[in-house]
Amino acid sequence: MKHCIFCEAPLNGDNRSKEHVFPQWLLDFLNIRGESIEPTHYSIDGKTLSTRKHTLEGLLAGQVCVTCNGGWMSELEQESMPILKPLITGKTVVVELNDKERQILGRWTAKTAYALNSSSNYLKNIPKEHYNYIRLNPNLLPDKVITLGQQHYGTSLFFWMQSATWTLHGDLHDAHHIALELENKSYKIALQFGKLMLLIAFIPNEKTFPVLWKGIHIPLIPKTGKCGYYEKEEFPWSKSDRALIEFSLGLHVAILK
Repeated sequence: MKHCIFCEAPLNGDNRSKEHVFPQWLLDFLNIRGESIEPTHYSIDGKTLSTRKHTLEGLLAGQVCVTCNGGWMSELEQESMPILKPLITGKTVVVELNDKERQILGRWTAKTAYALNSSSNYLKNIPKEHYNYIRLNPNLLPDKVITLGQQHYGTSLFFWMQSATWTLHGDLHDAHHIALELENKSYKIALQFGKLMLLIAFIPNEKTFPVLWKGIHIPLIPKTGKCGYYEKEEFPWSKSDRALIEFSLGLHVAILK
């Protein structure tokens, strides 16, 4: 028997919800309800491992119970909507969000990314306890998980990507071991809705910390913490798909000595 990914309640009878990965209000706001997508899982050398075809409206998170869908998830959508809409259109900017708004947006990013991963044909490397953690903790994320935001000028309405590819900095003595752990246990999921880009990442190794692209990665949850910064001049502000790829791959990892 399958169980809810967030609370592990059995999904039997009327307890199984038909939860949309992307909420209907968001699809209607962007007018992309019927847009066709083709999620594809590539190997590290670029070979196609699997692919699917469906509309965004047809992308469902089949392992969500009625209680979660109609409870905390619905409440989170209501809290997030007035924050997300002006960010998506560019009327407000991520860097000016207050602490409460960053917490809501960061948690919404986690909820959406986790539902997307559970319904996708990509590597399922999100620990079970992370799902339950965001259900129970409205202001925090699991240890070693961060969420980031930014906006760009491109015109694409939607794009997303997931990768476990990292650039390593610092003491590279244990780089091979750490790289293998990151490949198998980390996750990095990036979402783009209109002008808004969001990123959630889990860096599991205790000897590492995130390295942000200065001026590009704006912390949501946590707003502060141990991290490094690097500077790079060029960012593809006007190219939506390229901007999200750079936003995701541009999050690096430093290894402690």
